[in-house]
Amino acid sequence: MWYVFCTLITSGLAVFAWNISASSSFAQNVDLICFMITSSGELVDLTHICETEYVDLSTIRLQASERLNNGDFQGAINDYTQLLRYQPNNAEAYFTRGLLYWRVGNTRNAVVDFQASAQLFSQQGEEERYLIAMEQIEQIQSQE
Repeated sequence: MWYVFCTLITSGLAVFAWNISASSSFAQNVDLICFMITSSGELVDLTHICETEYVDLSTIRLQASERLNNGDFQGAINDYTQLLRYQPNNAEAYFTRGLLYWRVGNTRNAVVDFQASAQLFSQQGEEERYLIAMEQIEQIQSQE
């Protein structure tokens, strides 16, 4: 009997197929959705792989941009927060979220994000962008 298991992984679709006879191990674990059966007939639980969350970062960026254009600044902040969860070294995302925090009057979080973006821009050799982030911090602090 052939068993075929397909899964979507980040680099594409993986298809596994095995030609085995029904085993007691398999029969006892038919409730598994994500599994593989080795050539020796051993059932291997792959649930930890199948349940890995796939996140489309371009969709998050697009949604953030749409919310920004529609004046939903808090929604855009939430989108940038989600983006930063998956890309913690994204200096541009910190900078943009800093601008959004500043726009909604949350100067404390704005400064924190501008500091993070400045540090990352500096580490990435983006000296001009580092200076712009530092200027934002100075501007906020001069208004307080």
